[in-house]
Amino acid sequence: MAGGDTLTGGRFVNWMVGDGPEWMLPVSDRTGRVDLGPDDHLYGGDGDDHLFGDDWYGTLAGDDVIDGQRGNDLIACGGGRDVASGGSGNDSIYGQEGSDTLYGSSGFDLLVGGPGADLLIGGTGPDTPDGRDRASYESSPAAVTVDLSLGVGLGGDAQGDRLFGISDLSGSMFDDVLTGGDGNNVLDGSTGRDRLSGAGGNDTLDGGTPTGDGPLGGDTLTGGDGADVFVTGRVSPEEPESWTWITDFSVAEGDRVAVAHGPVYAVTARQDGDDVIMSYQASWNGWVGDPGGETWQILREGVLCVLQDVSLAELGSDWWVAGIP
Repeated sequence: MAGGDTLTGGRFVNWMVGDGPEWMLPVSDRTGRVDLGPDDHLYGGDGDDHLFGDDWYGTLAGDDVIDGQRGNDLIACGGGRDVASGGSGNDSIYGQEGSDTLYGSSGFDLLVGGPGADLLIGGTGPDTPDGRDRASYESSPAAVTVDLSLGVGLGGDAQGDRLFGISDLSGSMFDDVLTGGDGNNVLDGSTGRDRLSGAGGNDTLDGGTPTGDGPLGGDTLTGGDGADVFVTGRVSPEEPESWTWITDFSVAEGDRVAVAHGPVYAVTARQDGDDVIMSYQASWNGWVGDPGGETWQILREGVLCVLQDVSLAELGSDWWVAGIP
């Protein structure tokens, strides 16, 4: 099949090449679905392919070898000890159950090991012009601790994982601990009260961007060396347990605070002991009845974050505050 193939495992040991002659494919029903065996070799070839290691219904787990080759591919390995590579392109690779080995190769790839002690390898090394690879634990049933500088993971779906050449991390819905390496990392804590540390490089740390509408936040962000971006959302001033705490903000190093979930039209800072508390005002305009009728405005005030051990005199002008649409 020429490009854009969907290849799915089935009952026997098979080899499958996505761009081979159509008569080579053991099509199992009128949908054109290809059922291979529990131990499959799948090769996507050109085009944007969907490659599935187990059978269509997920009932047959095997040790599969899957190579997306060229194109932006979706790979789901299924159960077993699988080996999967995205090849060139921007690929999404899911190891699912079992101890899998996932290669990002070139491009901007997403690696999701799932349950089991997985080996996650970025294709081009951390933070290169040819691509970045992200390891995601968003579906983990428990909190994770992942350290890119050591290349190890603990807890939840990260238990026993080893990571090499990974630039970016996404945490779980729980209270995660994520640590970057020497490169320019992007760490996203998702929900939960997370602790993120960028270590070296110019990092972006996002604890989960609370919106003021739920019990999010309470994150602790430490940038480390380099010009870091700390992403913060909006929370109530009456809920200090949900505030974002930034432990090492430095104007001298070029650190910035990025305000997510806008619009925010006014940002203020006040000294509170040894710390600086950043607050905001935001408003929305609308109408009552038909458009063009009576106008109204909603005004919301709240806290963005706390800069620990910082004085207002150090901050100077507001160049260090940025916005995210």
